[in-house]
Amino acid sequence: MKKIVFILLLFVPGFTYAQQSKSDEIQKEIKGLELENNKLILNQYISEKTDSMSPVPIFRNNDLLMTNFQNSHPDLKKMRDLHDSYVKQRDSIQTNDPEYKKLLKQEKSASTFEERANINVKLRQFNEQLYKENKQFNELSDKVVMMQHKTNLAILKQMLSEYQAKGELVPVNFIAPANLKRYENNFTVKENQNKIEVLHQLYRKTFENEYSQKDGKKDSIK
Repeated sequence: MKKIVFILLLFVPGFTYAQQSKSDEIQKEIKGLELENNKLILNQYISEKTDSMSPVPIFRNNDLLMTNFQNSHPDLKKMRDLHDSYVKQRDSIQTNDPEYKKLLKQEKSASTFEERANINVKLRQFNEQLYKENKQFNELSDKVVMMQHKTNLAILKQMLSEYQAKGELVPVNFIAPANLKRYENNFTVKENQNKIEVLHQLYRKTFENEYSQKDGKKDSIK
């Protein structure tokens, strides 16, 4: 009867016959602290970005990762499609303007750095003027910015939620270095980081000890 119960336990989720090593426990604790810091940093970033319209450049350094994540979520893909439709409408006003066509032609024929720089200044001035004078272009430009901000925040929130559930870290390399440093100086984040550094040292010593013990057992068997 005991043998049958033992065999059944092997198929129970979470039941492990081999006892978890001390180094594995330390590694698990490190991972938990890293996940907590990742969540604290990104929640602070999201909170600040929610209250402003400043860019949320999550695709910077992570284009493929973010694109694949967005494409795998129909609601996020729908938001991107709406953003793209605003861009298309806005750009059609711009590209159909005779002055813009003239500037583009000059840009293509420019042969020196100075000429290209001069044309870029004129193109920027043209867009600024168009934004002031063309109401439709103005409204569509604002919609593009607003929709991109809203979409990128939605992607980041969804990714953080799903990655936390899976025990994975969301990249933070798109955050401006000055802001990232500020988030890392948060009291709890710093406290967790100090614990992580101590645990890494403990992990190395524990792992070396476990390895030497296993090695010693092998020698005794020989």
